[in-house]
Amino acid sequence: MRFQTLILLLLFFSFGLSAPKAHAFVNGFELEAGIEVPTQIGARAKFKLPGHWYATAGLGYSLNFLVGVGTALASGFGMVYSEEATLMNDALSNNFYIDLRGGYSFSENQGFFLEGGYSLLTGGGSATTIQTIDNAVRPLSAYALATDLSINAGVTLHNLQLMGGYKWSLSENWGLVLSAGLVKPLSASSTLSFSRYYIDQNRMEQDVKNLMNNLYVNQLFLISAGAWVSWKM
Repeated sequence: MRFQTLILLLLFFSFGLSAPKAHAFVNGFELEAGIEVPTQIGARAKFKLPGHWYATAGLGYSLNFLVGVGTALASGFGMVYSEEATLMNDALSNNFYIDLRGGYSFSENQGFFLEGGYSLLTGGGSATTIQTIDNAVRPLSAYALATDLSINAGVTLHNLQLMGGYKWSLSENWGLVLSAGLVKPLSASSTLSFSRYYIDQNRMEQDVKNLMNNLYVNQLFLISAGAWVSWKM
């Protein structure tokens, strides 16, 4: 329900800015498509506001190979153990990424910018294994073996984003945007789903929630780098 509500809010936000009353306030409109490692490949709408300010609303998807970069860095910098990073990678992959930002450009068509905002990662996750979970939550206790059991690990993350970068004007209508920054989870809700009844299901779910929710909120920072192609309408 939370995911559907936020989708409706995103659509309402986009419609509201493009409605007739908003045209006096919106100075221009751009569409951007690109990639942001480790969070998403996606597209977004950019609404130019008075005084070099702007707002963006976008939707992306967290691919496994992108997420893997972020979890590898988190492990490399000592934010999480490698075993925890493996489970984190499974949960963060294959999710939708709702992206809302506001920013300031230091020049009209080309130059540096700063932006910040909110993002939501939710809606998917990917397959994991008993061994992966067991390795991540140790030394709590070992779980019963079940070779025919399928487990899906997922998470819903609410994040704060802070970015900076530079935009190049390639032509009258086309531009290239490069950015870098941080994504900080503010709240997390981890989930596990099972293909059938499993004797250790409740204990495993609680162990994963206790461990992973704490790691996301209290340990994890995602270092982000993006490249976007923009088209001015």
